[in-house]
Amino acid sequence: MDDATKIVNEYSRLLKDFSIESNYQLSIVVKEILKEIKPIAIYLIGSFGRDEGSIRVLKSGSVVPIRDYDVLIVLNKRVASEKIRKVMERVNTMLGFTSPNFRNFKFQGFCVWVTQATLKEISSAPFLKFYELRESSKLLWGQDVRRLVKVKLSELLKYNFVLILFSKIHGLLGLLALNFLRENRNDEMLDLIYECLKIYVEIGTCLSLLTGKYAPSFIERCLEVSKNFDVYFRDLQEKIPDLSCMISYCAYRRLIIDDDYLCAVRLKEFFLKTRDDLKVILNYFIKEVYGVNLTLKELNTKVVEEVIGSYLMSKFGYLPKFFVKLVTQVYLRYVCLKFLIEGWKNGYRIRLRTLFYRQSNIMMRLWLLGLRVLDSVKQDLTIDAEILSETLRELDKIIDLSQLRKYWIKASPNIVFSCIKEIIVKLMDMADKIFHRKDY
Repeated sequence: MDDATKIVNEYSRLLKDFSIESNYQLSIVVKEILKEIKPIAIYLIGSFGRDEGSIRVLKSGSVVPIRDYDVLIVLNKRVASEKIRKVMERVNTMLGFTSPNFRNFKFQGFCVWVTQATLKEISSAPFLKFYELRESSKLLWGQDVRRLVKVKLSELLKYNFVLILFSKIHGLLGLLALNFLRENRNDEMLDLIYECLKIYVEIGTCLSLLTGKYAPSFIERCLEVSKNFDVYFRDLQEKIPDLSCMISYCAYRRLIIDDDYLCAVRLKEFFLKTRDDLKVILNYFIKEVYGVNLTLKELNTKVVEEVIGSYLMSKFGYLPKFFVKLVTQVYLRYVCLKFLIEGWKNGYRIRLRTLFYRQSNIMMRLWLLGLRVLDSVKQDLTIDAEILSETLRELDKIIDLSQLRKYWIKASPNIVFSCIKEIIVKLMDMADKIFHRKDY
């Protein structure tokens, strides 16, 4: 019996044992949602919705889930964000999880995420989230409306690639703790290890979408890509020779994380390789899907125009390109204004001129800044002062750093790196919530 088969068999056994506890936890989630909201249906989506959620095996032998339960509420009409936040706070408190509001970073530890979508959105919006709702989810309560999801694989927006891959910059940056990496404190870096594993799985997802050989299961799609990698992606194989192996290995390895694996993983090397491979993949996908380079200038409106154009097409039918471009610019300015107001509320001195930048896509700007911060980490885990300085100059165009600069003059690059990292992660959280209409 090979290692992959052993992992799958052991995972099936552990997941079955854990199902009693998880079913109880999810029953609490449903009960608390129904106290506040009157939905049509409640679904468990994401990894646990497809029975592929990652689990941690503790020294005692007990099993705990990793990352989150992703719960989707389907409604006729969206409810106020405050209701979703109230449910999330109460549910996580009741189950003993730390709500994202009270963490240093939202992906640290385990929690329940609750999101909402309308019947109209799930039936017609060309997003992978809704396509996967139909293909791989669990109905927790209510009327099963998955049959209403009409979007086809070929109709999914290319923006799905952006959401999947660029969000990994956010995850890596938010979970990175250089002092833990230097000290090989793998047990305290569980979330970072998981994020690295998940990145390769999500690369497999995106590549499977490119080939049209997409499957609901993480393992199935990753294996399909890996087996035919030299046929589909010969040019990518030349850039990352072991990528196909990494995709299939991580698809299995992420299922169970135990102490033996935590002790064995060489986290510094794993993080640096993941970071470097992600950079190559981002460049590859942007070139392959949009035909442009990985720069703010070329990506500023390109990706948003696709989403705006799709929305306008569904509402009004065909519209000329210049009109789509105009609406995109108006939307980006609107997002920048909300970002500026939200920043001021949270004590960040967002510069007024962000409203008038030609490159007004604040989400893309922050993603690329985050990638640059990750790039400043050298192979020996010291910080490249030149890259950090360039990043600081770019960040200063968004937020007034004059009050902090005087404290950074004599500070070590490590301290400056930590401060910049924290600021960019917080700004990403704000922009992501506004840009993608998130409740939490």
